[in-house]
Amino acid sequence: MLSKSPLILALAGALSAVAAPNALVRSEEPCAKISSLYRQAVEANVTEPIKVDGGLAHEYPPAGYLSEPTDLLGGMDDVLAKAMNNQFSSHYDFENAILRVLHSANDGHLGGTLCSNTIFHFRNQVPVISISSDGVQLPKVYTLEDAKVLQRDPKIVSAVATINGYDAVSYLNQYAESDHLQDPDARYNHLFPSSARYVAQQGQEGTWTFNNGLWPGYASQNVTFANGTSLDMPTTAQIALEDFEYRNGSALWEGVCLAPSASTSDDTEDSLSKRSETTGKKAPTMYPKPVMRDAYNTISGYFLEDELKDVAVLFVPSFETNKYEGDPLAFANHATDFVKKAVASAKKKLIIDVSGNPGGNTASGYDLFRVFFPQAEMYTASRIRAHESVNLIGQALSSLTKDTDGYGAEGIALYDLVSPNQTYHFQSWEEYYGPQQVNGANLSRIAASFDFEVISSWETPIRGYGPVKLNDTTTPFAPEDILIVTDGYCTSTCTLFAELMTHVGGVKTLAFGGRPQNGRMQAIGGSKGSQVASSVLIDMWVEGAKYLAEKSAQDEKPLLSLEQRKALKASAPAVEELPFNLPSLSVNLKNSYLRDNHEIPVQFLYEPADCRLFYTWENYKTPATTWTAAARAWWGNGTCVPGSSAGK
Repeated sequence: MLSKSPLILALAGALSAVAAPNALVRSEEPCAKISSLYRQAVEANVTEPIKVDGGLAHEYPPAGYLSEPTDLLGGMDDVLAKAMNNQFSSHYDFENAILRVLHSANDGHLGGTLCSNTIFHFRNQVPVISISSDGVQLPKVYTLEDAKVLQRDPKIVSAVATINGYDAVSYLNQYAESDHLQDPDARYNHLFPSSARYVAQQGQEGTWTFNNGLWPGYASQNVTFANGTSLDMPTTAQIALEDFEYRNGSALWEGVCLAPSASTSDDTEDSLSKRSETTGKKAPTMYPKPVMRDAYNTISGYFLEDELKDVAVLFVPSFETNKYEGDPLAFANHATDFVKKAVASAKKKLIIDVSGNPGGNTASGYDLFRVFFPQAEMYTASRIRAHESVNLIGQALSSLTKDTDGYGAEGIALYDLVSPNQTYHFQSWEEYYGPQQVNGANLSRIAASFDFEVISSWETPIRGYGPVKLNDTTTPFAPEDILIVTDGYCTSTCTLFAELMTHVGGVKTLAFGGRPQNGRMQAIGGSKGSQVASSVLIDMWVEGAKYLAEKSAQDEKPLLSLEQRKALKASAPAVEELPFNLPSLSVNLKNSYLRDNHEIPVQFLYEPADCRLFYTWENYKTPATTWTAAARAWWGNGTCVPGSSAGK
């Protein structure tokens, strides 16, 4: 059970910068203007459709951003209004309305798990898959079972033509729109099963089969094939509870969704990170025997054969090393050992496959970059929203040091605030906070995502920082001999790693799959924010700020003045407990920026891969064949999807 954080309820207005700015500086963001005009119309009891200036609406989001714009605060206001007017038929409908608003941002850092969705997991029982005949021809959608038969007898198999009367591809694109990935090609890939995602997350299914357990809107779905035959696919519900002994909805509500007593509230540490595992995992059977593999399958290495015997492959399906005891250090050591082994074995080229990578420990992502470019400048740039509550909390937490920080304040405490190139430490919270007006929004000054000297340790190393020495100073592979392969799923820490590899290291990328159309696809389709913050963590900051401010009240130079302490209490009132369970909630704390663009967050920049291939059945059945296909397309005599190649 989580408490109700005053900052988490502010969503985008306080911490999360998920609204895309235009390149022109404005006095007020378009969404804010439109929201203000909308409220004025509502207060004036306007009954006709509410209209605003078309140019104003068109300012948002910037050109190149492929997802639809959204108004998070307006959406939450709408949910609140409906709740107050008893317009929801059930708590389930209420919570689904909240989730629809959060999902509309297509940001994996913004979301939550609500109690209603922990009871049943709804599923489409017939998985579908998108496959091409040769990796270059446009793919078609098949049921998974038909795709298996297609390889033996293509004459008796037909592609999916329509779903519920709509063109199949259009329907699937629409179905995927609420996914947490910001790129539509990545969302399209996420509909289908994936071996890489299975290795990373122990879940091979796509969102078509299991869309976060949300009700898909249909008790059954009709699939019509190109040959005119059809199939009705029933929606089933899997009971997600350990036991189900509830006789009616009221009992279910009381047993699952009502808040437990204070004595059984969440353990904060367990809420912030999953408990460590120490038993290890088996090697995934769908991949060949690795040359190197860590105990939890977060990193593994392979050598290709035959005409590609000079190619090594580093498969990194996850950076979630903090989930496993001792794994951050093991992850780093395995990467080092594999690269040395590859160089000693005369491997000339390297594929780094980050397909299905959900992110994880930022230190592991930064350290892996240092394996390949040990002397390159690790330039990272980020900003937070400049908001009054954040300002007061930041001032109060500024007295913390790395040794005295008991509030998990890395990323917001003064001791962890440095310039993007790690050469200058901000001298005060006020210097960092600003605010600066960027594209009509008040933001902090540009800073590094983290102080690497602070977050690097023997247990969680970033080589060359903190106590960890930079033992290897040579680049093991030339940038042109490294290729990053993705399915677009790469998110969070994975994007930080990929951005460094491409923008600092000069490495090229190849993306697989996506919508069945020629042309380019983004390699990085997940959240490009540089730090996520849970509601539990934000609550800790709020309460810590209040405690430290009051503790220093009698000092010669208190952290906050009396007026500021009153303002802090007013803008961030005492944490209240919700009357129902809220298992998890999070926002994007920091936006990430490129060195040459400190105005538009990377989340909203279009960054196409340098080559693109579609998945074949062979790629699905034997995922290691994506590596040979990528190597041939980029370094050999193969070709990319028409219109997708750049710099090959």
